[in-house]
Amino acid sequence: MHLSGNNVIHRGILILRATGLPAFTFGIFLVSQSRAFATGIPGSQGNLCLGGGIGRFVGPGQLPQADALGEISLVVDPGALPSPQGAFAPAHGQSLYF
Repeated sequence: MHLSGNNVIHRGILILRATGLPAFTFGIFLVSQSRAFATGIPGSQGNLCLGGGIGRFVGPGQLPQADALGEISLVVDPGALPSPQGAFAPAHGQSLYF
């Protein structure tokens, strides 16, 4: 997974990109304010390294399908990241995990 964009939230774009996926499968990006480690997640082929409240990018147009090369990308507003409590903008110096 690769993250790019502007480091100033109010200027706003953030591009999430994942590679090495099975061709033409759907992917979902997740975000959390804390780390963890869980194995055996149903429907997953890997481990989950997020903990606490996990935000899911599931809004309109946010469930990308991998192309023939197994790549997906998603452009998001860094000032409106998903969380179980609703959208939020991260504070200066705050660490997020995707």
